[in-house]
Amino acid sequence: EGTSPELKIKFAKEVLEITSWTGRLYYNGFSSLLGTGMNVHLKENGFLRSVFNLDDLEAEDGQKAKGNRFERQQANKAAFKSRTQALKKIRANKATRTQQEE
Repeated sequence: EGTSPELKIKFAKEVLEITSWTGRLYYNGFSSLLGTGMNVHLKENGFLRSVFNLDDLEAEDGQKAKGNRFERQQANKAAFKSRTQALKKIRANKATRTQQEE
């Protein structure tokens, strides 16, 4: 018919604009394959982002740098353990110094 499709898909804080029939064909194919996970894949999947010419993922998401909850908990536990061991050594040295002074 000589018209091109105009389609805007919003996901996360981004908008995917499809203005060609090939883009529409790719989106429909991936959408039928991935189902409800399409938005998640558009946000996180590097291959899909390159297919639809979206910006790089690293520049957008500062949340990834923080790591997930389990990783943060493990890091906090390790830091707490090392801090406790360091304080234990300091207290032991302090106790031996006070005994030697008496």
